[in-house]
Amino acid sequence: MTDPTEAEVKAAGRWLEKHDVPASRLTPLLIRRLGVRAGARPGPTWTGMLAGLLLIAFGTFTVQLLSLLPGVDHDDLPEGRVLFCLFAGLQLILWLPVRWADRRTAAWLGSTAPAPRPSWRGVLTG
Repeated sequence: MTDPTEAEVKAAGRWLEKHDVPASRLTPLLIRRLGVRAGARPGPTWTGMLAGLLLIAFGTFTVQLLSLLPGVDHDDLPEGRVLFCLFAGLQLILWLPVRWADRRTAAWLGSTAPAPRPSWRGVLTG
């Protein structure tokens, strides 16, 4: 994996300043994890975000058309369907790049990564 970009370094520094965390020396791991959270996104991410926005628009339009189906009354559909589609889609657009950056960082760490997280079943019943 390549070295962190200058945009990632600046974004990580801004994130730390915003959260009142003093950091004299930023490590590549810290830069990779915080840079994307502060808005430093690589080029392909913006393309994916645009595609996601188009998908949200299409999904919202499709949900609106559900009332035109035969046998479906407008009262049968939930009131907040459009807001739900918009909220869920925007949340995914903001969350997925952070997840992808974390996965790239985990691949970059390789075998030096800490032990994997326990299963969600183990946490709930533990």
